[in-house]
Amino acid sequence: MISDAERALRPAWRFPLLFFGAFAVAIAPLYYGHPANLLPFDFLWLMGLTVGAVLTRWWYTRRGRPAKLLPIVLWVILGFAPMLQRLGWLFYLWPFFVRNDFGLLAIGIGLIALAVHERSRFLWILTLAYTTLATLGVVYDIENVYYDVLGLFGVRDQDMPFDLMQVTPVLLPGLLLLAGGLLTPRTASRMEH
Repeated sequence: MISDAERALRPAWRFPLLFFGAFAVAIAPLYYGHPANLLPFDFLWLMGLTVGAVLTRWWYTRRGRPAKLLPIVLWVILGFAPMLQRLGWLFYLWPFFVRNDFGLLAIGIGLIALAVHERSRFLWILTLAYTTLATLGVVYDIENVYYDVLGLFGVRDQDMPFDLMQVTPVLLPGLLLLAGGLLTPRTASRMEH
């Protein structure tokens, strides 16, 4: 059994990285070959963000550490943003909602708030890398990168993996969070602050 002192030394922010990374990787196949309008992605992201926020709060409490409410509240509130945009509110932010993966940005914004609270250099670097990758996936057309890279290797337009292009913007940020969660140092004494 782990003592309370040992538990307090472990970074609690490992859990949200693993949860949100696993969630993004789990829903990425839903983007494969389906027009994004046919699936309830808004609802999936809302549920994933809400469950992640509640479980993160529980995880911090279980570890005997106070959980700042800002990341938790941000994850839940931003989970409603795609629905508000569909209702006509937030219409000026439409580029963030075109590909139905705004939840990636919501995770990044919540992780920024968590990094401010935790003051961990490792978490900051990971959060900035994730948020940059997520922002590119949300607002940039990843097909352009595929065309450029695969075109260099002689792949013709008709042979391009169009279905895979829809999965990548969600899969890569999720894999980054999973890798970050798995590489998180086990104790605070080994972490750089």
